Amino acid sequence: MKRTAGLVRVALAALLSVLMVPQAWAWGPDGHAIINSLAASSLPSDVPSFLRSQAALDAIVYYASEPDRWRSPAEPELNAAQAPEHFIRLDLAELAGPLPRRRYDYVRGLAAAQQKHPELNLTPEFVGLQPYVTSEIYERLKSAFRDYRALQAAHQDTRPSEAEITFLAGWLGHYVGDGAMPLHSSIQYDGWVGANPNGYTTAKGIHWRFENDFVHANVTRSEVAPLVANTKPVVLGDVFEDYIAYLEQLTMELRHHLAGAGPRIVVLGFSQGGWLALSSVEQGVVEQSSPNKFRAAAAFYPNCRTIRGNLTVPALIMIGELDDWTPADGCRQLAEGGDDYGVSRRREGAPIKLIVYPGAYHSFDSPALKTPRQLLGHRLEYNQTAADRSAAALREFLDAVIGTKETGN
Repeated sequence: MKRTAGLVRVALAALLSVLMVPQAWAWGPDGHAIINSLAASSLPSDVPSFLRSQAALDAIVYYASEPDRWRSPAEPELNAAQAPEHFIRLDLAELAGPLPRRRYDYVRGLAAAQQKHPELNLTPEFVGLQPYVTSEIYERLKSAFRDYRALQAAHQDTRPSEAEITFLAGWLGHYVGDGAMPLHSSIQYDGWVGANPNGYTTAKGIHWRFENDFVHANVTRSEVAPLVANTKPVVLGDVFEDYIAYLEQLTMELRHHLAGAGPRIVVLGFSQGGWLALSSVEQGVVEQSSPNKFRAAAAFYPNCRTIRGNLTVPALIMIGELDDWTPADGCRQLAEGGDDYGVSRRREGAPIKLIVYPGAYHSFDSPALKTPRQLLGHRLEYNQTAADRSAAALREFLDAVIGTKETGN
């Protein structure tokens, strides 16, 4: 039985090793699928073979978003009961003191803190229950492994137990992944509230755009996989305490980055996201009316043809010479001060650095496209030289506009 507990701890640690990678943040369906897929495919060889099979991997990826499917308004009671289990606002939870190990002790602690802070909303529904559902599912998984070993020892059919373990592993992966999402552990979960000296965005909807839209447009499994491969599963000690420390570490890292990020934020995008990055700093009503300003903009293979105004901050544009989806000529005209309509821009705009990579097509930095493909009549192809040079150019640009070398970021 001790071996069972150790294996489960290793399995959980494999999930954590994925989630501790910052690039794995963000967690709509794509993010959760990436997290569960990499965690399941990284399980150590001494985990039972059924859980490392392709069938189990497929199931664990499917179950990655199961708790989000339970949030439909068609099941209002289920939605209300489990919605707080996806997050914990540690900046409020800490008012109740050190987090107790049991859910209902925590609920009573929040009720006591509410009496001391009547101006705040300290209900469990608002503060969140995330570490409790995670530790409870872990213990379910531990129990299921114990039953599996007992069935094995008795030479009985283990298939029902294997199905249960696979479901619990996928279910657990969802909440461990939620814990790694920085906006799931703070009161600043969907636009900044309260005093805002650094001018962070107050826009509602930023949460979903970050965890879903950004990941869908910019993060792939193949990009995260090497980062996971460089980590090794570890056997946890006290699982609850280790998990709380994990959440607190991520939250502290977020606070550290936010403390100095206000005037140093660079907007970055790829393809359509690159166009959005440029349009967000284009001189005009939208940029002028926003209280939150970017320091600079960087865009990979954007559609430059619809950017007609001056840019208000320095910009870096990187595009392939052979790009037939977002042609380089449009970006050349933007950088030179003209557009497709023969209109010349005034030269007061911020500088634009344009780099055109010979022999490169759209999505030249995506390793998943080592085998070229056609999409909507356009060629997509990875180009190692362009990818390496664009990464170096981006680092150099960031060093120049926000001083990353000096700050060590």
